[in-house]
Amino acid sequence: PPADPHVELDSAYSYVSRIKQRFARSPEVYKAFLEVLQRYKTDAASISEVKSQIAVLFDGHADLLSQFSLFLPDPAEQQRGDGG
Repeated sequence: PPADPHVELDSAYSYVSRIKQRFARSPEVYKAFLEVLQRYKTDAASISEVKSQIAVLFDGHADLLSQFSLFLPDPAEQQRGDGG
């Protein structure tokens, strides 16, 4: 069965909150993170581009980077499109 969307949403909020706290002294990193997500949401960036940009932003923060990938679909899934 699919995962409970409420649990996933809580996990996402918790993750974003962790990022905000981690970069409290570098608010530009948090802002850039939100901008990358916004570009993805508006289809201005592919999943691969998003992963690359986040990898640069979170350099030295492997825990945040590995957790981020849990929230993104597989790039191969995106290439197949929604025609299923």
